[in-house]
Amino acid sequence: MSSVEAIFDSLQKKSVENVRVKDEIKAAVEEVDDAYRICARRTARIHSYNAAVDADSRAFLGSVSESLDESVAIAQSKVKDLIAVVSKYPFYKYNGVWTHGIQNVVYVSMMAHIIRSLSTDSQISLLAPSEITAVFGCPFESDFESPPDVFHLTCDEYLQAVVSVSNELARLAITSVTAGFTSFPKKIEIFVKEIQASFMALNLKNDSLRRRFDSLKYDVKKVEEVVYDLAVRGVAV
Repeated sequence: MSSVEAIFDSLQKKSVENVRVKDEIKAAVEEVDDAYRICARRTARIHSYNAAVDADSRAFLGSVSESLDESVAIAQSKVKDLIAVVSKYPFYKYNGVWTHGIQNVVYVSMMAHIIRSLSTDSQISLLAPSEITAVFGCPFESDFESPPDVFHLTCDEYLQAVVSVSNELARLAITSVTAGFTSFPKKIEIFVKEIQASFMALNLKNDSLRRRFDSLKYDVKKVEEVVYDLAVRGVAV
């Protein structure tokens, strides 16, 4: 075999192996995505309270929270399965295959926590990265002086999920009023303003995240308008 043939034979073997690894990872990611879609459907139920059907509003919130907690636990277990697969391979070589799926599960984990708080009439709070990684069983990027080539939750994945939470809550500020949950908008306003202020302190270099950060000002504007309208109408918030 000539030297040129040897080179291309080696490249072909590398290419075949790369495809095999990606297919293995994609299969695990599909499991995560399937579990996430169930979570997304159950999260959306928070917008569909119907007084004619669900007479007890608090019981409705409790039901949404309970079903979402169950589905999120399954999604989190699928993430653990994914981690077991991808930990055998270089993190940064294949990170792009699963990063969106991880963002989604972090997002629904945060929403489950928030809906649980709303169902007990508590203030809204944000799950910290350490609380997420404790469930996933992996480190967070900021735990290291420099990003390691082992599986970890990245800062970008966490922050992308936070933006998604803000977007969803801005919608909830509107739909919650029509459902009679008039205390929600003020709680949401306080929370999304804190999120926006915290993002403003960051030096965002990721183009995708910077673009999504711009959506936060619209979230704040939407919620402020709802709170203002309730105040004008004399509705207690």
